[in-house]
Amino acid sequence: MKPVLLILFLALTFGVHGQTDSMKPTEQYFEFTAVKKGLFEKGYGFNITISFGQKYVSTDSIIREKITNKIQSFSKIEDVLEYMNLKGWKLATAYTTSHDHYYTYFYIMKKEI
Repeated sequence: MKPVLLILFLALTFGVHGQTDSMKPTEQYFEFTAVKKGLFEKGYGFNITISFGQKYVSTDSIIREKITNKIQSFSKIEDVLEYMNLKGWKLATAYTTSHDHYYTYFYIMKKEI
């Protein structure tokens, strides 16, 4: 009888003290790129593209497309930064590259989970 009670007790304690995911990410990142529109392109400002990387904030592709379409509709970098700040994202870093007098601006934003 004692071995049965011992096994039952051990089985119950294993379920109570399960492991937790200590590798759960605490921050999420995405990058958007801004390139000045050319002389023959309609409008003024920047062409803005966005990259969420492999792991995205939400697995819902509808939310992802909605954010992507909204950001790419902007022509000013300030508008993108303000919009994403309202969504809870903060600017992590920004840098610029150039090639033949064409500048590309990169902005990396992060969000606390």
